[in-house]
This record gives sequence, structure tokens and C-alpha cells, in this order.
Amino acid sequence: MPAGRSPRLVRSLPIAQPHAVEATLAGRQPARQVVHLAADSVMTAALEMAVGRASVVSIVSDPRGARVAIDGGSSREAPFNLSDVSVGTHGIRATLAGYDTLDTTMAVGTANAPIVLALHPEPAGVLQIICNGPADFYLDDHWLNQGGRLENSGPQTVKPGTYTVRVETSSGEATKTLVVHSREKLVYDFGTGHESRTLLPPSP
Repeated sequence: MPAGRSPRLVRSLPIAQPHAVEATLAGRQPARQVVHLAADSVMTAALEMAVGRASVVSIVSDPRGARVAIDGGSSREAPFNLSDVSVGTHGIRATLAGYDTLDTTMAVGTANAPIVLALHPEPAGVLQIICNGPADFYLDDHWLNQGGRLENSGPQTVKPGTYTVRVETSSGEATKTLVVHSREKLVYDFGTGHESRTLLPPSP
């Protein structure tokens, strides 16, 4: 029987023997049907093609331990294996503290190499501490201005996270817990208790 795309009408087939109709489609399992023809009649062959399934797909994150969700489902910690996943393209999201969220797709076939999800660290933030007089500045007990007392710590590039900052002046000391976000500059003034946040320009 000649090949072609469905739907297809084939004429003048001999009726003395049965005919096999086969269909293939990307992402679907092949289908086959044997038809027996009668004289002066039209036979319709309807083939149901099940969705193709991959045996196992291995999901790996770099670094290890990312939470990975497939097609918006519940997340699991990588590495792990997916079984009986449908052939085709699937949405995938990977999240890990300290790293940018990765949204991508994966193409699944009947045979698959491991899917490796490479995550990139979150860009740093900037923290600056101001006091209304000469002071020593500490960031998580790290002394920032060892050269002498200043009124300003200067901009400090730090990883996103929570920090305890402390200032010591001639009249006493004060502490504050501050949260620094990625791609953001935080300025905190111990004199007024005011904090301001501005977005940092994109890295070149």
C-alpha cells in the first residue's frame, strides 16, 4: 500500500488478500490494523495512536539538591528518576536557595540521556551603613572599618541573605538585623532608623 499523510484515500486495491495499514507520528506509539476489502465498497481504517512513553528519564541539578517541578506539578529534590513520562516537550522549573530560578523545557524521547539543569548563583546585593557620628561598623561580627572610626561603612558587596549589623560609638552601641536582596542596594541609617532600597543596574 502506498505511503502518505492521513486522511488518505487509496483506490483500486485488490480484494483477494487482506491489507495492513500502519501509522506513525512523532510522540505517539505506532499503530497497525489489518483490513479486509469487499468489491465496490469503501473501507475506513481508524487507527488509535497512544501517547508514546519513555521508560526512565534521569533529572540532575548542578549543584545538587534543587527542587524540580515538571509541567507545574509538585516539586522533588534532584537527582531523581521519572518513569513512564510521555514523549514530547515538557516544562521544567528548578529552584535552589542562593541561585536564580531556572525555567526551561526538556524534550523527552523513547531513549534519553540524563537531563542536567545548570543553575547560576544569584547576583550579589550591596549593603551600606550610616551613623550620625564616628563609629566602628560590624557585619556579622566582621569589623568593616579597621582603619579608624567613620560615619559611613561604604558600600559592601554581600550575598543575598540576613545579616546582623552593629555600630559602636563613644556613647554606646546599637544592632540591627537587615535582609539584603539580590540585585538591590540597601542603605540603613542608624541615626534616623531609615532604610532605603534601590535596584542595582544590570551587570555588563
